[in-house]
Amino acid sequence: MTGKFKVYDKVEEEWLTSNDTVSFLIDANGILCRCSTELIGLSRLDPDRYKVCWFTGQLDKNGKEIYDGHIVRGGNYPFFSEGKNNYVGVVFWDKEDLTFYLSMIRISKRVAGRAVGGILVGYEDLEIIGHELIDGHLLDGKNIVARCPQCGNPVLKENGVIRETCDC
Repeated sequence: MTGKFKVYDKVEEEWLTSNDTVSFLIDANGILCRCSTELIGLSRLDPDRYKVCWFTGQLDKNGKEIYDGHIVRGGNYPFFSEGKNNYVGVVFWDKEDLTFYLSMIRISKRVAGRAVGGILVGYEDLEIIGHELIDGHLLDGKNIVARCPQCGNPVLKENGVIRETCDC
C-alpha cells in the first residue's frame, strides 16, 4: 500500500512529523523507516513502538483528513437520521478486504436492530472527535485493546471484559 500516512510514537505519546532533516517512509517489506539528512541510509523503526496510521482519502465535515484509528461521530447513520449526533465509530484499515471500514462503537437506541459499521463510504457528516491511541475515553467507556492480527478489526473491552471480538 502506498499513500499518505502519519506516525505515532507510543512511548513518547506524540505524533512524529517530517521536516527538513527527517522524513518517514515504508520500505519494500512494509517496515516503517526514518530517513535523516544527518545519517546516510534508512533506519528501521520498531513496529511495537511506532504506529502507522493511513490516510483514508476522505475529509470530515470540517475539512480535516480522516486517518486509520480516528474516532468519528455523525448524525446521519445510513438509512436512519434523527437530526443529531446518533453514532460514534472508529475508522480502521482491513488488510484482507483492502479497504477502510467504520466500526460502530455507540449508536442511538432508536436504530432498529444491531447497528453495524461498513465500508467507509456514504458517511457524509463525519466529524473527527479523537484518535484511538490518544482518546480511548471517548469510546463510551470502551477501550480498544488490540487489533485482530488477521484482519485488523478493533478488539474492544468494557470494564475489563471483551465485549466485541472479530468474527474472522
